[in-house]
Amino acid sequence: GPFAYAEVQRIIHEDLGSIPETLFEEFAREPIAIFGDYDVDGAASVALIQRFLRAHGQIAATYIPDRLSEGYGPTPASLAGLAEEGASLIITVDCGTAAGPAARRLERSVPRVR
Repeated sequence: GPFAYAEVQRIIHEDLGSIPETLFEEFAREPIAIFGDYDVDGAASVALIQRFLRAHGQIAATYIPDRLSEGYGPTPASLAGLAEEGASLIITVDCGTAAGPAARRLERSVPRVR
């Protein structure tokens, strides 16, 4: 209804408009990788986040696994590969709970990835 629309507009203009620019400046210094699933919504999610980051001065590496050879979701090897290439922040999209075990395993072996 009209109340919900008005509330969404308030959030966009007041709350999101108050995000400090320093947040985006910090993103620009952080080596980021985006890991997405191989289906349409995973690829679209990767593209959307990459576009957002690029608009704020960050070029992020992207990774979409090969469906046949790597299967669904991130593996410890795929996340470790992104870390070895320099990513200190890895964003997973459209991976559901499949990202958890591989990410926890990577955190133990590569402490700079959070």
